[in-house]
Amino acid sequence: MSEWTFAQKALLILASLELLWALAGFVAEPSFQIGADAPTEKVLWVDFNGIHALSGLLLFGPALYFCRRPDWALYYVLYIAGALYITGICSSRNSPPTSSPSRATSTTRSSTSPPRSSSPLSP
Repeated sequence: MSEWTFAQKALLILASLELLWALAGFVAEPSFQIGADAPTEKVLWVDFNGIHALSGLLLFGPALYFCRRPDWALYYVLYIAGALYITGICSSRNSPPTSSPSRATSTTRSSTSPPRSSSPLSP
């Protein structure tokens, strides 16, 4: 086997770490429930359930095969970057985050604090 390129080594290392993370998430919360009340479990600061773990396995599992050839590794790295970038854009446009700062501050205020003004000029 010839010497591996940077793309091959990086793909192998990152895909292996991502696969271990997805497996840990699947072990922590294997349910495939969907909706606002779906159970999740934090694994390294990220909420996981079976759907998230399965998507990680499906996205990074084939990387172990594609890292065998330099051109395949480079194309797969570009594919993963594009897939994650497009997914992030689509998800940010379709639904608000579940723990937005405005929600967090509105629920953590004490009942004795004065109401906040909605005016952008107020302090």
